[in-house]
Amino acid sequence: MANFIAILIIFAQLNNEPINIQCTVRDSISRDSIPLVHVTFENLGKSFNTRQSSFYVSLPSTTYSIILEADAYEKFVKSINVSLENNSFVFEMVKVTDRRWLRARQDTLHIYLDSLDSALERRNFSATKRLIIVIENFNCSEYVLDSIYKSYDLTKTTWADSILLIAQELEDSTKYADAYFYYKKIIDIDSLNETALLKLDEIDKKIAGVQENDTLHVSEVTPTLTHKAIEKMYNEALAKFFSQDYKGARKLFNTILRYNPMHKGAQKYLKKTKARLKILEKE
Repeated sequence: MANFIAILIIFAQLNNEPINIQCTVRDSISRDSIPLVHVTFENLGKSFNTRQSSFYVSLPSTTYSIILEADAYEKFVKSINVSLENNSFVFEMVKVTDRRWLRARQDTLHIYLDSLDSALERRNFSATKRLIIVIENFNCSEYVLDSIYKSYDLTKTTWADSILLIAQELEDSTKYADAYFYYKKIIDIDSLNETALLKLDEIDKKIAGVQENDTLHVSEVTPTLTHKAIEKMYNEALAKFFSQDYKGARKLFNTILRYNPMHKGAQKYLKKTKARLKILEKE
């Protein structure tokens, strides 16, 4: 079937039979349709006025120079190549009053793109991510956005891999505090890096030097807090831990374990907190 269609296309092109094409005219910013457009096919000497935003015309397959004119809009000139495969076109016209705004917007986009290049060169990935979000709001072409994403991913991966080698060498030399610093740097670049996450946990255990089954004695429990109050305190402790307020986190985790020594989350993060405090003491 596909071969039969291809033969029909070749036959039509050889005979240069007219092709029905559809053209749509819209505003470049609002994307609203523009009726009442004066259309000219320059190399045919043919022109007409439209009543709706879309119009149809029958043309032999070749290249045409089309001119569009409408009240309050800039003159639009473009070459189009008409064929059986290329028979639908969308033209965007610019209002005269919008041109200055578009130029300012384009200048601003170039500034953001230059800033993005600079951020990537400096390996400032947090700034890079913020700039990418801003640039996405400019409705850039897919080609531009794909190029940005590829550059970002490649730079991030290459940089993380180079830091990983340094961290592994330091860990092999038992310089755990230094290795921890670089593994943490990798997580800052790529929060889902499984190797770095695993290594951070391993170093936590090496430095903490505690067994997984260590718990407080039941006699130390003072059961005066509700489950809801304990969970609220646990969330506050986690917030302090992730904001690197390790002393504040340690105090809250210890308090939780006095009330509920079997709280698995508090047990786990208390060990992590102690490990991080030991690292900071060695720096």
